[in-house]
Amino acid sequence: MTCGQDTMVPENAELDVSEITPDQAAYLDSVGEAAEKLGLREMFYARVFDIAIVDRGDPSVHYQPQADVKVQAELYDAQEDEYAVVYLGGQTEKMDVSAEGQEIAFSTDALSTFVFVGRTLESHILASDGQDYRVSVAWGEDAGIPEGTELEVSEVPEGTGAYEELLAQAHSVLPVTEKMTFAHFFDISLVKDGEALQPAGEVTVKVELADRVTYVRAVHFVENRGPVLMEAKADALGHTVSIRTDGFSVYGVVGTTLIRYVLASDGHNYRISVTYGPETGIPENADLTAAEITEESDSYSRYAAGSEEALGLQEGSAGYIRLFDIKIVDEKGEKI
Repeated sequence: MTCGQDTMVPENAELDVSEITPDQAAYLDSVGEAAEKLGLREMFYARVFDIAIVDRGDPSVHYQPQADVKVQAELYDAQEDEYAVVYLGGQTEKMDVSAEGQEIAFSTDALSTFVFVGRTLESHILASDGQDYRVSVAWGEDAGIPEGTELEVSEVPEGTGAYEELLAQAHSVLPVTEKMTFAHFFDISLVKDGEALQPAGEVTVKVELADRVTYVRAVHFVENRGPVLMEAKADALGHTVSIRTDGFSVYGVVGTTLIRYVLASDGHNYRISVTYGPETGIPENADLTAAEITEESDSYSRYAAGSEEALGLQEGSAGYIRLFDIKIVDEKGEKI
């Protein structure tokens, strides 16, 4: 929470936030009141929080700001048009919400109970590689998706003729020099009363992958148009890919990231990744190798001394040095 001088919030104040959970009677009352304000009969996401400014020495003393304060909250999968916030003070009010990344924000001059409401459908599928994938779709009011809509997701399994055909089509829209390290294809649709729907505006599709990715692309296989290359973004952890779209059918998620884990002599696991773009010319069947150079190695002293010299340190003065031999190799194990 950000408070300006005009809010008259005393220096000895602090923020107090408590969640009203679904097992509490107040939860259903709060969610019901928010739903009525928003004109919704069902919600896919609802969190209820009591937000207050209290005296640091006596939390029973509450302060109300005399001007707007900015409330910021970081919610999983937050998007600007996918969430609404409802104030349940003396008068129920829908807040004007903005978003940047996963952080949503709104301004208010009154603190009480706030309901965070989202419209998100999700589906889990067990794919042919044995991994469980979560696919979610979230939307705003302009999407025109009716209540009672369901999300249906199926995988196009690897090794099937359909998969190979989609893989070839995906290759055809990628830049010539860009190579894939993996590809997953999902048939995604919104269905109500057995009939497939298309949104009237943009929605956000998120695919949570077993693979950890940083450089990723999405391909939308549009009926009667063929494959279309789309912008896709991976989250900070590299497991969730986001796509903004205004239509549903088959989507492919492809990546070009190589990763290796090395259990080093200090007992820690080190994750080493190489992300590359089309300009590198790295072949599709390339692999990453990584190995620690330990103190027992003949080359350790030479590399350690070289590292210290490069950093302007005296030889032997570094308190911590961990050396790794990292290579990208072709299918024959030859260094690229």
